[in-house]
Amino acid sequence: MLPENRKMEKLLVGSARHLEVAGGLRGLEYLMLNLPYACNYRCSKCCNDRRETADSGDALSLFEISQLMEEAKDLGMRVLVIAGEGEPLLDVRLPEVVRKADETGLIPYIFTNGSRLDKDFSQFLKNHNASLVINVDSLRKKTYEELAGTDGSFDDVIENLKVVRDAFVETYSQIEHYGLRRIAINAVVSKRNMLEIFTRKQLCGEEDAIIQPFQDFCGDDFVLVYNLPITIGRASADRNFDLSDADKELVHRLLEDLVPLGTRSDGIWCAYMRNGISVGATGEILTCAYSLESAGLLGNVREGGLKGHLGVANSVTDNFYGRNGHSRCILRHPCYGKFIQELQVLK
Repeated sequence: MLPENRKMEKLLVGSARHLEVAGGLRGLEYLMLNLPYACNYRCSKCCNDRRETADSGDALSLFEISQLMEEAKDLGMRVLVIAGEGEPLLDVRLPEVVRKADETGLIPYIFTNGSRLDKDFSQFLKNHNASLVINVDSLRKKTYEELAGTDGSFDDVIENLKVVRDAFVETYSQIEHYGLRRIAINAVVSKRNMLEIFTRKQLCGEEDAIIQPFQDFCGDDFVLVYNLPITIGRASADRNFDLSDADKELVHRLLEDLVPLGTRSDGIWCAYMRNGISVGATGEILTCAYSLESAGLLGNVREGGLKGHLGVANSVTDNFYGRNGHSRCILRHPCYGKFIQELQVLK
């Protein structure tokens, strides 16, 4: 039993912490799959400045994607993650991918900007046991639309979040002393939204101003997480994401219970990378679903399937970390550019 004054911690189904509680993390858990680029936003934080041309060649067919999911299941994976490029809900094939993942026994785990989560789509995703990570960087209209680079987007997303909340309330469950949820809100920390994420008391020591917009909005429904920006691509030119080391330390200290969903409980590794295989839209093995620069440098699933590339990304990453110091996220490593250069030499 929890103490009366302690709230039950919420875990997103399919997240690293959930899998650790639900039997422990296996060596392989995640098939990270990118769909061909399509996006209706132009976020200032986007790390993939060249994303529109990230992949060359023919996109994986639905049949090939189905084969990958079957192979992932045979390898013991539990989650299909759709992340990496653009807005996946714009892909007309997504419903079939989600349906196949659910039939295969994989958790469909989708990163989205929330702009297409109307009543029908939300109900479909709920019915097929999907987990949703919805990016919301501000609860203020002006700030949200400036960060999203999309005028008129805020009102639609806020309405969709209400629809999602209503649809997924039927999915709430519990494991041990944790509340399981299938919906999460992810906020990328910037200079523009710090006062929405932290209380003024935390930042300034003012005792009479305890306002927590994000926590209050999420309530008991959404898991709330945060990410520090990836300052490559478009974000590298936006000073709002140029957080000082002191800012980053403050973020880590004040939000230690709201860590990124892929973070293992040891806090050292990203399970998406360490316990997964990332595949680009054309079948390229990636060191991470967001590491489009690694496309073409680690092989392709069309040659050997997933089994033909087990451990490839981890081995080159371990070698790099051994010489340059560890980072939970390879894209946030200060020497990420050097890492890509070394991959190019190895190829």
